[in-house]
Amino acid sequence: MPNGRLWEPRRWAQNGAVRLAFDRFRPERGEPLLIATGLGVDRYAVPTGFCEQLAEQGFAVARYDQRDGGESTHLPPTAVRNPITAMLTRRGDAYTAEDVADDAIAVLDELGWTSAHMVGVSLGGAVAQRIALRHPGRVRSLTSIAAVPGDVTGLRTLRYIRLGTLAKFARLKFPDTREGAIEAVSR
Repeated sequence: MPNGRLWEPRRWAQNGAVRLAFDRFRPERGEPLLIATGLGVDRYAVPTGFCEQLAEQGFAVARYDQRDGGESTHLPPTAVRNPITAMLTRRGDAYTAEDVADDAIAVLDELGWTSAHMVGVSLGGAVAQRIALRHPGRVRSLTSIAAVPGDVTGLRTLRYIRLGTLAKFARLKFPDTREGAIEAVSR
């Protein structure tokens, strides 16, 4: 089956004013499994081969773009900070971790899934943890990859971070436009 035919056409879920792009891997039968990606990573970064393997193991796989990522709603920017200060200081009031967890629930609702296995990578891992805390009945299992524990904040976060890697991330310049994001990924 050609790659484009492995995925259903993009669909949309709504959480208040936020519209979330998602798609589902074919075949659709099996245990529901939702994949949450990391910061600045759209759903297309989830390898199709990985999803094929999950489907072979009996999962119905869906992936979505988190708010401010991919084709989902992009909200007005807040003050730009590097990852170090973002970890150690209070964030602006643009939205909360609960809002982002509720985004995933909106995707589950649009899929017609009362519950699902949750797989999250990096920021998506933190989101998956928050979903399990906020909506425990909606989570069949939780796989959190490359994410700090959801209850850790401030300086305690440093215990879980490789400081050399964090320093590299601090030097990155994050694009402000869709075109800039495409250019950054293609380098």
